[in-house]
Amino acid sequence: MTITLSKNPFEYIARVWLIRMPDTTTRFYDWSIWEKCFPCLDDIISLADAKAAIRSSQCIMVGGKLRGGSLSFGRMTWNYENNKKWACKYMKDEELKDNVVFLSTEIWAPSWSQCDRDLKPPSIVFHVKNPLGNFKDIFKIAIDRRIYDRFSIEIDNAISGITKIISTNDYKVYDVRWDGRPLIPGDGRSYSPIDAFPSQLWRNLEAVTKLKQLN
Repeated sequence: MTITLSKNPFEYIARVWLIRMPDTTTRFYDWSIWEKCFPCLDDIISLADAKAAIRSSQCIMVGGKLRGGSLSFGRMTWNYENNKKWACKYMKDEELKDNVVFLSTEIWAPSWSQCDRDLKPPSIVFHVKNPLGNFKDIFKIAIDRRIYDRFSIEIDNAISGITKIISTNDYKVYDVRWDGRPLIPGDGRSYSPIDAFPSQLWRNLEAVTKLKQLN
């Protein structure tokens, strides 16, 4: 399915899922969890109109101080091996794992560099970010609404599979423009841009929900 742009790319609408872990100790970026979710995520990515790319931000902290810069992974296109690579190369290394700090992993289809070149919003985005504290992890999935409209059954089944794997019903779903503007101009509500951190989107959506209840 090829998406053709005819207007400002930020005018386009995405369906967003924010899936929250049921506890504060389980993390999406743990390979034991991510590997189980991979088939469902792979089913979703297969619907994109371009190859997906992975970028992961991780670092080494020793004695509370950063040692070196961001850890290197090289170019990673979407496949099982590269997903295992970002989740295990450093975080499962026997010599490094105790000092590795996971920050975030993003998967974009098309890649973020191609989207930047083409001034085109991604068709599909996955985003995992370390909540860095005693907070529940939140996983973001954003899909171009036109893709969702065409493959809603397949996507809903994949999302349902993920929630069953992590044993949660704690998730939010909403439609929004890529830059965060509401679908109805002038409705008085302000959403965060889709590329914001998952936890920020969650808090923002809760605030918007409370505003709706007051009106």
